[in-house]
Amino acid sequence: NVDTRLRKLRAAGGEYDAIVLDLGLPRLSGLDLLHELRAARNATPVLILTARDRWSDKVAGFDAGADDYVAKPFHAHELLARVNTHLAMDRLRRENEHLVRAESEFARHRSVAQMVAGVAHEINNPIGYVSSNLNTLQKYLAIYDKTIDQLKDAAASPPSPTAGTSTPAL
Repeated sequence: NVDTRLRKLRAAGGEYDAIVLDLGLPRLSGLDLLHELRAARNATPVLILTARDRWSDKVAGFDAGADDYVAKPFHAHELLARVNTHLAMDRLRRENEHLVRAESEFARHRSVAQMVAGVAHEINNPIGYVSSNLNTLQKYLAIYDKTIDQLKDAAASPPSPTAGTSTPAL
């Protein structure tokens, strides 16, 4: 049943590797079906195979979204070569889309990594400043401790009787 096949084709949404389409379909123009497929964003390669060989028919087919146009009579080897070419191009298109998505994801990860590096830098700057000044602080604390110890020692020892007195002049 043609209607059932057309419904399945419309619903497939890229389920087929390639479509060989005759323009003279019963109940529906092949160009109308092609317009429907492309409007539904179906990127499956479509090769029109038809007896219509005028240049205007070919242009109309390409304008409708056909990837190739083969007029009858044709040789089976030529049709097979064209189908294989479009299958290879479609595979490359899908690989390219995958690579573009992967590159976009990589760029997003790279941006996050740069942001994390910036945050780490901002955290490390104060830590580095404090760390580099710890040696100076330790030296001053050692001097402070030594001074405190000297003051404690001085406060704990009784003053000597001669300290602070001068001998009277005769």
